[in-house]
Amino acid sequence: HFLVFLGGLVLILLTISLTLKAFTSYAQLKFFALREVTLSQRLIEAYLRQPYVWFITRHTSSLGATILAQVNEVVGGLLIPIMNAIGQGAIAIALLILIFVVDPVLAILAGLVLSSSYLVIYKIVSRPLARLGTERLDAHHIRYKVVAETLGGAREVRLSGVEELFIGKFSRAAEISAD
Repeated sequence: HFLVFLGGLVLILLTISLTLKAFTSYAQLKFFALREVTLSQRLIEAYLRQPYVWFITRHTSSLGATILAQVNEVVGGLLIPIMNAIGQGAIAIALLILIFVVDPVLAILAGLVLSSSYLVIYKIVSRPLARLGTERLDAHHIRYKVVAETLGGAREVRLSGVEELFIGKFSRAAEISAD
């Protein structure tokens, strides 16, 4: 009877845990989707408040790419990882506090090792990631520009026989973006 009771209790606790995790995931996804809406709205408002001369010097497809694709990437590639890091950081701090209560010296050593590891990883990765982010943004703009030019002038492209030129431009930009 005890094993049946214990099995039932574990099943109930597992169900509650999974239900809470599902609601948490839903709330996070909704929060991120609403942030994407807010950022897109702010960006389009900022664009529309620019003087007309500002639009003349820019390609509208790259502006559209920024609004549609880049905001999504900022939310998915920046906000979500930051929120996950905050959550994992809170768990790590709670564990360090628990370890500190049991063994303060071990807690201090573990905290120093974890902090210095994160700092070293950040120093190693931050510059290459910034460079890759800039390259990816440029590649996205090129892709959207090539698609807009190609499809906007599809008749001229076909009549001129330069399809391979546009396909090559798009492919190079797409490969840079994927890399």
